[in-house]
Amino acid sequence: MASTVITDKRPGYGQLLRTPGALSFLLPGFAARQPFAMLTIGIVLLVQHTTGSFGSAGAVAAVTGVSMALFAPQSGKLADRFGQRAVLVPGVLVHTASVSLLVALALAGAPLWALFLAAVPAGASVPRSDRWSGPAGPPSSTAPP
Repeated sequence: MASTVITDKRPGYGQLLRTPGALSFLLPGFAARQPFAMLTIGIVLLVQHTTGSFGSAGAVAAVTGVSMALFAPQSGKLADRFGQRAVLVPGVLVHTASVSLLVALALAGAPLWALFLAAVPAGASVPRSDRWSGPAGPPSSTAPP
């Protein structure tokens, strides 16, 4: 009868977190992505309150999410090329201005198309990095230089 030996050397989060420099890379990224969930909920509540329509509110919040999905790879490439700080600071400024504009337009009773336009930069300005930039280097040899 053959026996199976189970070891603790399975890949997982424990192994990832033991990688040198992993926490300095993962924790800021985790913290930076947490507000996005509240941003979409906030947009839904704001637009629903000002327009009375959950459909319009969901559509404006969806524009933010879709723009984030479309522009995140490009901002990640910029972060890899110029550094996260060089992309993050302008991104935060654009994001703050865009969300402020969205709030001001919604409270002023602006037309729905204006809310859609203000929602695009709110999602597009959140930078992400496409690859590992920690001291351990890229996780695989196929990562771009």
